[in-house]
Amino acid sequence: MYFGHRSPGKKTYAFFDRYALLELLQGVRQIKNTNLNPVYLFISPPSLAALRTRLQQRGTETEASVGKRLATALKEIAFAKEPNVHDVVIINDDLDRAYELFKKVALGEEVCGDVLPSLDD
Repeated sequence: MYFGHRSPGKKTYAFFDRYALLELLQGVRQIKNTNLNPVYLFISPPSLAALRTRLQQRGTETEASVGKRLATALKEIAFAKEPNVHDVVIINDDLDRAYELFKKVALGEEVCGDVLPSLDD
């Protein structure tokens, strides 16, 4: 397994055996219009309140940056709610469980994902 890193203008990436893993925040629609056959995965917080709490408890975020990250998350969630956007949803409510599901997807295994929560809180 090989992990890349985030740097300005680049996306996070990792390689699992022969599968590439990309973090696409705005390119999903473009990729869907290609002849590639990726698995679209959305990792969801259990709730917006839980996401806010996690960001604040890190101690690395200012209130302004928490607000900015939540605004970005709201856009990503709105997109995730569109029909047929993602093949698999994983709710990150239990890190070990979420990681095991994620690892299976990354290794090309079929998984039964979670149902996207309403995230209207």
